Amino acid sequence: MNFSADMMPTKFWKVGITSGFDFNTLHLSYTRVSIYRDLKCWEARIDWVPLGKQRSYSVSINMKLSMLSEFKIPRQRNWYDFQ
Repeated sequence: MNFSADMMPTKFWKVGITSGFDFNTLHLSYTRVSIYRDLKCWEARIDWVPLGKQRSYSVSINMKLSMLSEFKIPRQRNWYDFQ
């Protein structure tokens, strides 16, 4: 069984979660949490996979203008970095 939910607590914030439950193994399946913040000319995003073998996170801040979308400040850590 899988579920996903999105909510906008304010006009500039968006929070989402996707997860599920595997009834065969009785464990949570792939879970992902994402947080988005509109900073007017900039936007920030955090994506986090907290459980499982593929744990990871990524944080990025970038310009919203399409001409300047190449200017990004990324940070990413993958599951193999945790060993």
